[in-house]
Amino acid sequence: MWHATDIHHFVGGFRYHVQKDGFCSLYRGLAPVLFGSIPKAGIRFGGFDILKKKLADENGKASPLRNLAAGMGAGAIEATLVTTPVRHVSVYHYSSRSWIKKLQSFVDGNTQDEIN
Repeated sequence: MWHATDIHHFVGGFRYHVQKDGFCSLYRGLAPVLFGSIPKAGIRFGGFDILKKKLADENGKASPLRNLAAGMGAGAIEATLVTTPVRHVSVYHYSSRSWIKKLQSFVDGNTQDEIN
């Protein structure tokens, strides 16, 4: 039987989770990451292509400085449209959960005092 104190390195962690919950437990939580990363990358690369075309000269070529500007603009678009709203929701979600847990422990503590 495994215990949390038996895990001293990442290989031990893998073995623990595979034995405890099965191989698929290694992929738990992957879907939200993928659903967040794919649109984020699409917006960033799409924004870069659009900005690069807008900043290109009459021959359709963009200088390294214009490529840099397109990359910075794409990063700003990504941060504005995806990263900041997702972080805001994530922080709100986790802070709400901790508030609920604190409230539950407060109520549990009071009921335990009333019982004793």
